[in-house]
Amino acid sequence: MKIAEKNKINISFYIREASTKENPKRGVAYASISFKRKKREFSTGMYCEDSKKDWVNGNFKGSKYKKEISKIWEIEEEVLGYDHTMFRNVDEVKDQYDGLDAQKYPMTVLQAFDFAMEKKK
Repeated sequence: MKIAEKNKINISFYIREASTKENPKRGVAYASISFKRKKREFSTGMYCEDSKKDWVNGNFKGSKYKKEISKIWEIEEEVLGYDHTMFRNVDEVKDQYDGLDAQKYPMTVLQAFDFAMEKKK
């Protein structure tokens, strides 16, 4: 029971202030995936005009952010819907969210070299 709780995939959202000269209070939303005591963070590409007023408890606040709220729910539903037994680490969970196939990782040094050369081209 405790092992299953430790290996559970969790996701949380937070805001980081990305002030610009035009809008000094602008905030950008980030997601944090945690799995097996490791964490991976990435930008969601969404932002709010006033980070202190438009963000509360890990989500946007207000009716003008309906699209952003639904997008956060979609991300959360997708990541929490993954079976944790299929992944070895948090990087594989993030790769699965990005659309990369976690099962096609190169397993030998030669395969890894070929994979890197293909990616470089």
